[in-house]
Amino acid sequence: MTLTDVTVDTKNQTFKGETLTFNNLDNITFTNCIFERITFSDLNISNIKFITCEFKNCIWDNVSIIKTDFYNSKFINASFNNSKLNKVIFDDSLVVTMDYLDSSLTECEYKISKIDDIRITKSSLNNIKFTNSKIDNIEIYNNTCNEVYLYSSKINTIMGDINNLRGFYMSMEQILDLIDKIGINLHE
Repeated sequence: MTLTDVTVDTKNQTFKGETLTFNNLDNITFTNCIFERITFSDLNISNIKFITCEFKNCIWDNVSIIKTDFYNSKFINASFNNSKLNKVIFDDSLVVTMDYLDSSLTECEYKISKIDDIRITKSSLNNIKFTNSKIDNIEIYNNTCNEVYLYSSKINTIMGDINNLRGFYMSMEQILDLIDKIGINLHE
């Protein structure tokens, strides 16, 4: 089955080893679907719902994703390259490994999600919220960040140049924890 066979409500389907290149994909709900070794390429995605879906070893290359919800979904080795995400919500999802390279994220949210490893490089982040999420490792390199909210989430490790934290909003507890982890001793 390919995405050309997809209907408005697609359930319990498996898509493997395909490159998907379409102009538009919109107003579709995927429920309990598996996407494995899929390359989403040169695609405009809008108003899509992915409910309890799995993405294994998927690449999103030059993709525009607008007003799309990933609810209770799982990402294992997902990569977004030269992509634009706008008003995308990852709600109650699991992210094992996710990479963003040369991408733009605007008004996106990771809500009540568990993130093992996320790497963001040479990307633009604007009004991004990590809400009540658990983040084991976040790596940030050479990004432009404006209003990235982390303060309601639990963060284990942040890696990258300290200049990359400009534009981040963190709680005092998170800041003190970060200072302690890098070995700085504070005195009154």
